[in-house]
Amino acid sequence: YVMISGGPKGSRPTQCLVADKYPWHRVAPGLSVAIKGQVLSLDSKAIPTLAQAVIVSVDESQAAALRYSADELCRQFADDPAAAEKRYSETWGWVAGTIESLDNVNGMLYLDGPGNAQVGCGTVSEEKVWDSSLKPGMSVVIMGQLMKGSRRGLAVRNCLPPEVRGDAHAGVAPREEAESGQPVTAP
Repeated sequence: YVMISGGPKGSRPTQCLVADKYPWHRVAPGLSVAIKGQVLSLDSKAIPTLAQAVIVSVDESQAAALRYSADELCRQFADDPAAAEKRYSETWGWVAGTIESLDNVNGMLYLDGPGNAQVGCGTVSEEKVWDSSLKPGMSVVIMGQLMKGSRRGLAVRNCLPPEVRGDAHAGVAPREEAESGQPVTAP
């Protein structure tokens, strides 16, 4: 589901039960979106709810500002860690890159950066296990909350299952959009 807020001051967020299995491939916290659906509840005691919700539009000017590549982020943290942390810390965004390694014991997925730098993505899953189909070499876009960084890279928490763009080891060329940080809707 997607929670949206808006309306008069003090109004509660609306829970949207979206038909899209992976809404985070299109929307992120803080974006302006239009959603349509069937109103289930407007009772003052219940959470306002839309069922069979469909994301109609996303403010692309806002979304573009939240798209990053792992290489770009690693370079910015390497050049000036304090400035990069000030700019990115606690922000949500899509990070595109190539899986370097997976650590299912600790729920971490690492995206390759320039040199020895990397982006560490912590899963939001309670099981701390990434999908078994994910492998090193795959080109992915992952949604998460950017956190602290250093000259060796940065950490991203609350990462949701990534959108796979290509698999270098299976002979499928990664899509060019993955390195540009441009998310696309999964087929």
